[in-house]
Amino acid sequence: MIGYKMEIEVDITRDDFKEFNKYAFRKMDKTFFIPFFLFLIALTSLFHILTAPNKQSAINGIISTIFIILVFGIISRFVALFLTRYTPLKKGATLGKHKFRISEEGVLESTEFNESLTKWDGIRSVEIKKNYIFVWIDRHMAHIIPKRFFSSDIDCQKFLSALNERVGKSSL
Repeated sequence: MIGYKMEIEVDITRDDFKEFNKYAFRKMDKTFFIPFFLFLIALTSLFHILTAPNKQSAINGIISTIFIILVFGIISRFVALFLTRYTPLKKGATLGKHKFRISEEGVLESTEFNESLTKWDGIRSVEIKKNYIFVWIDRHMAHIIPKRFFSSDIDCQKFLSALNERVGKSSL
C-alpha cells in the first residue's frame, strides 16, 4: 500500500485551464518566431526600398509591413488563447475534481475518470505562481494546482516542501 506524505483535492475550472494556457504560451520557446518575423520584415522592406518610386513610399511600405506582421501576431495569439480556453470537455479528465497525492513513488493524480502516477523522474519542474502551482511533466503539460484549495499558506508550503524533497528547487 502506498503511504501518502501530502494530499490536496482541487476543482479545476475553465478559468484555471485558461490561466495555465496563457502562462504556458508566454513561457513557450518562441525563438523560432522572432527570427522568422525579422526575416519577413527585412525581406519586405528590401522589396519596398527596391520598388518604391521615392523615399517616402519606401518608408510607408516598410511601416505598413511591420504593422501588418504585428497585427497578425497579436490576432494569432488571441485566437490560440480563445481556442485553448474551450478545449476540455465539461465532463472530461481535465476539468473538475482532482486529487493530488504525494508519495514515495511520485505524484498520484486521480479523478472520477482516471488515476495516474507521475514518477519523480517524470517531473520536469515545479513552478509557483501567484495563484497556482504547476507541476510540469512535459514541455506543454503540467498538473494544475490552484492555491485557493489549500486551507492555509502553511498547508501550501508543506505541500511544496514535500514536492521539493524529491524534485528539487521550484521556479519562483
